[in-house]
Order: sequence, then C-alpha cells, then structure tokens
Amino acid sequence: MHDYLRVQKDANNNILCLLEASDLFAYDIYISFYYTDDDGFENLIAIGFVNVIQNDGKIQAILNQPYPNYQNIIDDLDGNDPKLIEKIIIKPSIPRNFNTGQP
Repeated sequence: MHDYLRVQKDANNNILCLLEASDLFAYDIYISFYYTDDDGFENLIAIGFVNVIQNDGKIQAILNQPYPNYQNIIDDLDGNDPKLIEKIIIKPSIPRNFNTGQP
C-alpha cells in the first residue's frame, strides 16, 4: 500500500495525489488505482500516471482515466476522507486489459 499525503483536483479537474517517496515509481509511468472493498477484494477503479517526482522524493500522481462504475468513489477522493483514502491502493503497473477499457 502506498501512503497518501494529500488528494486534490488539478487544473484539468483530474484527481492529483501526493504520495510518499518510493523507489517503485518513476516519472511518467502508468499506474493503477484500486479500491479495497469491505470483503477485502481490490477493485481496479482507475488508471493514471506519475506526473512529478519532487526533489524531496514525494510523488505527484494523476488519476485521469476512471472506470465509470467507481465514479462515486473517485468523486469522494478529493474530500481527503482518511477512511476512504486508506482503502485506495496505487500500484506501479497497469493491467494487461488496459487498452480494452474493461476493468
């Protein structure tokens, strides 16, 4: 699980996440966002990318390709609700079916 510091909307109305530093992430890589449901299953909710790796190592990640079935969760993210944020996992990879548009 990756530690969030802050979530907000960027100038293009995408979700911008500030993450703790990690060697697993690199500039401009695709990343995937998962929501862990109450039964413990991780559900792919969006694809994004690493926009900036700051001088202090913190990562700015943009969620820019949400899956419609999870729009309510994505809309709630920029409220910085700690209970919701702890259920979101960001992984430095994307699923093989990414280009099909199917989660």
